[in-house]
Amino acid sequence: YRREPGDIILVAGDLDKQGRLEQAGGYAFLFHLVNATPTAVHVEYYAREVKKASTRRRMISGAEAGLLR
Repeated sequence: YRREPGDIILVAGDLDKQGRLEQAGGYAFLFHLVNATPTAVHVEYYAREVKKASTRRRMISGAEAGLLR
């Protein structure tokens, strides 16, 4: 609907104008969502964590396959 980036102030303002801010959880919940949502700022960290988890899963699968022989 809008062709502009959203932020918490814009979203809260729109919800408030519609009378739906409290139904959506209020300002506190919106701030919680902002703080709980990963951003691209830490993408390299997340990518390393995903790679480590994948490696661990492969190692476990390999070990289990060796034990089942």
